[in-house]
Amino acid sequence: MPGEGVPKPEVWMADQMVGQTMAGQFRIVRVIGRGGMGTVFLAEQISVGRQVALKVINPEQAGGKAAARLAMQRFRREALAASRLHHPNTVQVYDFGVTRDRQAWLAMDYLPGHTLADLMRDGPLPACRVIGIALQVCWSLDEAHRFGIVHRDLKPDNIMLTRTAADKELLKVLDFGIARMTATDDMTTITATGLVVGTPAYMAPEQARGAKVGPATDLYSLGIIMYQALVGVLPFTAATPVELMRQQVQDIPPPLPRLGTPDGVPPALAGLVMRLLAKDPRRRPASALDVARQLEQIAGGECPDGVDADYECQDFQTLTPTMADELQADLDTQIDSLAPAGSTTRRWLYVIAAAAALVVLGGLVWILTH
Repeated sequence: MPGEGVPKPEVWMADQMVGQTMAGQFRIVRVIGRGGMGTVFLAEQISVGRQVALKVINPEQAGGKAAARLAMQRFRREALAASRLHHPNTVQVYDFGVTRDRQAWLAMDYLPGHTLADLMRDGPLPACRVIGIALQVCWSLDEAHRFGIVHRDLKPDNIMLTRTAADKELLKVLDFGIARMTATDDMTTITATGLVVGTPAYMAPEQARGAKVGPATDLYSLGIIMYQALVGVLPFTAATPVELMRQQVQDIPPPLPRLGTPDGVPPALAGLVMRLLAKDPRRRPASALDVARQLEQIAGGECPDGVDADYECQDFQTLTPTMADELQADLDTQIDSLAPAGSTTRRWLYVIAAAAALVVLGGLVWILTH
């Protein structure tokens, strides 16, 4: 067929970026992942000699100039928020920005290791192993939810398993709030091309309906992940994304196998998973911290050797109005790169006005001190 074997334009462009320097500080080494709206590179942060994962996103793929602008604004808002997450079980965001050719980039931890999806390809995991993994996910979610950040695309591919210097397993949750860029405020849009934005296999019912999402949405996704890890299969499967979303909204998941049967699950753990999979968000556990506490209680009775989870949940503060103002202030100081072409004059007027204000303020200070 004509064009067979010819790489897509975005693939070719990504390959051409290898060896180049982005934003004057990241030397791109190689491609390590590709997605629907961008590419992830292994890069070296030249100033400190640190390896980073550099995600480069093209907002123009959001569909139209207006949608691209909204997508860029949302990227900045959510990247600012994600950069404030510092729990050991959350991937660290170092920096982000937008290039002159309007590519959004995000520099974060480079994590050698494998994903939970890779691990689960070998079949079901022991109950205590699942508890240890779920605990670390909960501790990451707890901090994010306290800052008003909902992941909305929690799945095994976004959970990385690596090792600490002491050779202990350390889990990292990836892509908080930036796993998908879209011009809407939810993650359930079906685009004109039929592409489902989000991952239907792990999507909460309210997300599939296009209703408001919240922390309970992430807890449902965690329930799906735990179910799959315990028995080796997803609770819902379908030939099409639309049918899979219908099942998430309407169908009851098959019960987990009981102890004494192949891949039997301890009753307390099975009960928690089924509560996480409640169709009504109000019937799920109250918070990620609540789930973590229940998991710790279950581990006490089911895992005499303990679980491989090194970090305990910390008492992170909630996003306050002052913090929200600071986030918005940071956004405002960087928003000029979002301005349409031809707005250079307006931008310089802002700079001149700010400089004049500083001169006036300096004069007032001099008068008051002399």
